Amino acid sequence: MVSPIHKGPAVPTDDLLLPADTSAFPTPMPLLSAIPSTSTTNLLPPFQSTSTAAATTGFLPASNALQNELTAPLANMAAQLRRNAQHFSETLGRDQAVTDELQEKLPDG
Repeated sequence: MVSPIHKGPAVPTDDLLLPADTSAFPTPMPLLSAIPSTSTTNLLPPFQSTSTAAATTGFLPASNALQNELTAPLANMAAQLRRNAQHFSETLGRDQAVTDELQEKLPDG
């Protein structure tokens, strides 16, 4: 079966291509090779070491102060954790001794 050809209104084609002399086209960008390449031409912003040094100078004392502030509580928590682990170990040892004693007293069944 052949599909019928669509016979609709004609599409105007006189404005599809503009002549080359119109101002509708943007001005082309220069190629990179057209840009002068001298040692003074730099695309990066200038390096500002003073602001970096100032930021580092302010950051290090604050970081050291925070570290010193957290050291004492962390040492206390570590000591408490060690005491808790030792107490837990002793308690498990006593419980194991009681369990072993009861196992001996129970009749085999």
